[in-house]
Amino acid sequence: MADAIPDIQKKRGRPAVGSTGVLVKLPPEDLELLDAWIAAQEPMSRPEAMRRILKLVAMRAPQ
Repeated sequence: MADAIPDIQKKRGRPAVGSTGVLVKLPPEDLELLDAWIAAQEPMSRPEAMRRILKLVAMRAPQ
Protein backbone atom coordinates (compact mmCIF):
# COMPACT_ATOMS: atom_id res chain seq x y z
CA MET A 1 0.00 0.00 0.00
CA ALA A 2 1.34 3.47 -0.94
CA ASP A 3 1.96 6.06 1.72
CA ALA A 4 -0.99 8.40 2.10
CA ILE A 5 1.32 11.32 2.86
CA PRO A 6 4.44 11.67 0.69
CA ASP A 7 7.74 11.89 2.54
CA ILE A 8 8.97 15.44 1.81
CA GLN A 9 12.44 16.52 2.89
CA LYS A 10 12.25 19.82 4.75
CA LYS A 11 15.17 22.21 4.90
CA ARG A 12 16.17 23.06 8.44
CA GLY A 13 17.67 26.25 9.85
CA ARG A 14 18.15 29.67 8.36
CA PRO A 15 18.58 29.99 4.61
CA ALA A 16 22.08 30.64 3.30
CA VAL A 17 22.87 34.33 2.88
CA GLY A 18 26.33 34.14 1.34
CA SER A 19 28.24 35.15 4.47
CA THR A 20 30.67 33.63 6.94
CA GLY A 21 29.89 33.36 10.63
CA VAL A 22 32.44 34.81 13.05
CA LEU A 23 32.50 33.95 16.74
CA VAL A 24 33.72 36.83 18.90
CA LYS A 25 34.17 36.55 22.63
CA LEU A 26 34.19 39.87 24.47
CA PRO A 27 35.29 40.60 28.02
CA PRO A 28 32.61 42.19 30.21
CA GLU A 29 34.15 45.67 29.84
CA ASP A 30 33.95 45.54 26.04
CA LEU A 31 30.43 44.14 26.16
CA GLU A 32 29.41 47.08 28.37
CA LEU A 33 30.88 49.48 25.77
CA LEU A 34 28.97 47.71 23.00
CA ASP A 35 25.71 47.83 24.96
CA ALA A 36 26.24 51.53 25.73
CA TRP A 37 26.79 52.22 22.02
CA ILE A 38 23.61 50.31 21.18
CA ALA A 39 21.66 52.30 23.82
CA ALA A 40 22.74 55.55 22.14
CA GLN A 41 21.52 54.31 18.73
CA GLU A 42 18.25 52.94 17.46
CA PRO A 43 17.45 49.53 19.00
CA MET A 44 19.39 46.71 17.33
CA SER A 45 20.93 43.35 18.11
CA ARG A 46 24.54 43.00 19.19
CA PRO A 47 25.54 41.34 15.90
CA GLU A 48 23.96 44.19 13.93
CA ALA A 49 25.78 46.71 16.15
CA MET A 50 29.09 44.94 15.49
CA ARG A 51 28.46 45.07 11.72
CA ARG A 52 27.64 48.80 11.86
CA ILE A 53 30.68 49.63 14.02
CA LEU A 54 32.91 47.66 11.65
CA LYS A 55 31.58 49.61 8.65
CA LEU A 56 31.99 52.96 10.46
CA VAL A 57 35.59 52.17 11.35
CA ALA A 58 36.39 50.85 7.88
CA MET A 59 35.04 54.01 6.23
CA ARG A 60 37.27 56.19 8.43
CA ALA A 61 40.44 54.14 7.95
CA PRO A 62 43.01 55.54 5.51
CA GLN A 63 43.29 53.52 2.33
